[in-house]
Amino acid sequence: NFNNPATNAATVVSNDTIAANQYVIYAGARGLAGATAGIGGPGGFGWSSNPTGRFTPAENNQINAITASFKNQVEKRGQPSGFAKWGGTITFDNDGSTSWFFNHQGTPSGNLTDFYSIALHELGHAVGLGSSTEWSNLVSGSTFTGLNAENQNNGRAVPLSADLAHWAAGTLSVVYGTTIQQEAAMDPDLQNGTRKKVTALDAAALQDIGWSLGPAPPAPGVNGDYNANGIVDASDYAIWRKRLNQ
Repeated sequence: NFNNPATNAATVVSNDTIAANQYVIYAGARGLAGATAGIGGPGGFGWSSNPTGRFTPAENNQINAITASFKNQVEKRGQPSGFAKWGGTITFDNDGSTSWFFNHQGTPSGNLTDFYSIALHELGHAVGLGSSTEWSNLVSGSTFTGLNAENQNNGRAVPLSADLAHWAAGTLSVVYGTTIQQEAAMDPDLQNGTRKKVTALDAAALQDIGWSLGPAPPAPGVNGDYNANGIVDASDYAIWRKRLNQ
């Protein structure tokens, strides 16, 4: 069960089948209040077992075993620990108050909000960052104490924003798999005209709540693409100039 991302109406999909190692995202758009460009989070579920009639003790044991197995599959997807939901939702603003930049291979500029960056941020919430019991279990006061995240923060707990669902504003890391410094994707805001990618800190927090990570994707194979965004432009020249002979 989840709120329809296009209408916000409560929605139930009955008797759905979602395979192991599959994660479903329902995405849509509607008007969002204020400066909010996107909303994301995991979905919920419900199940019941109400056998009727008369059963032998052996049959009752069998019913209980089947129920326990089914409960584990629904609630934990068969995982021994960690975040294990079936999927979630993402909603994007479409009431005209957000001016979107949709070209994922281009560079946003001016007063445009980068759809790619917002999608990555809300996907982070949809897979449990800032929105799950596994996350909140690692929150102490106003910091996140996951071991992998702490390792990315020089061995210290990571400061959180007031809602305890984001890194503190301005938290820096490096783009996952590179040495390029960037504000973390899961800090609470995005400056118009800029792009964020998943950082090593964001990836570490995914590990802390139970996800297994594959290797970082290779940097785009474009000569001169020093900031690894897939194109060569003035920002690459600036990096080359500052790091000449380094």
